[in-house]
Amino acid sequence: MFYFVVKNHSFTEGNNRIAAFIFVWFLERNHLLYAKNGERIVADTTIVGLIVMIAQSHPNDKDMMVKVVVNLLAQKQ
Repeated sequence: MFYFVVKNHSFTEGNNRIAAFIFVWFLERNHLLYAKNGERIVADTTIVGLIVMIAQSHPNDKDMMVKVVVNLLAQKQ
């Protein structure tokens, strides 16, 4: 969902901000935003970097972009 909100311009305006909010909300709801020690697993700057990377990527690279996000989350746990 994160990829498609960034890439497909689902909203008239604010797609990247909405994508960032949805991503953080998803992480929080699934207990993936904070580590057991209370530190954020994914920093705000990382989320911004992911958004820029996805926005500038070629649509044919969708699977690779999704794998980057999934691998980042798997690595941080």
